[in-house]
Amino acid sequence: MNWIKQILGILVKCRSDLIVEPPHIIFQVDYYSIARGLKHSGYYITSEGIKYSYDKPSKWNFCEKLNQDVKKERSWSSDKLSFIEKNKLLQNLGSCEISSTPFIIEHENIISIIDELTNSELIEVGGGGCDMGLHSRSLLVFDNLNNNYKRILLGCQGDLDLELNSDKKRIIYDMFK
Repeated sequence: MNWIKQILGILVKCRSDLIVEPPHIIFQVDYYSIARGLKHSGYYITSEGIKYSYDKPSKWNFCEKLNQDVKKERSWSSDKLSFIEKNKLLQNLGSCEISSTPFIIEHENIISIIDELTNSELIEVGGGGCDMGLHSRSLLVFDNLNNNYKRILLGCQGDLDLELNSDKKRIIYDMFK
């Protein structure tokens, strides 16, 4: 069984300590700017409490927009709903450094919280700035039917200042701190 995990780890260019079965919920903080040279850094925290950090990764898979035309387009960090395929997210995790020890994240009402977040409106809370980049906070939720992660933007600051209009985002922030 261990050799299967090692082979799968090699196929997706991940370390052997990477979880081959994807976590169902992942919190992401991301900063991206091309204003004065490329700056890209952030981290993921899985529902198992493992923190994966990145800083200017050489190969990176970005989320793609969800739209009616089923046409794939790169999603900038300000799109409320987007997605990333499971294997592409696993490749991203393989490009990260593990920077914390695992802890279990649990919440009894997580499904209803995610439903409310998905149906909440994204509102502008400030004017934003110019050439500031975008610092975003998102929740990635695994979709078994489509074998991908749906990304829910919780908020972003910088070139745009947007927040999801829901008190439930505070519960998510508290779960993943």
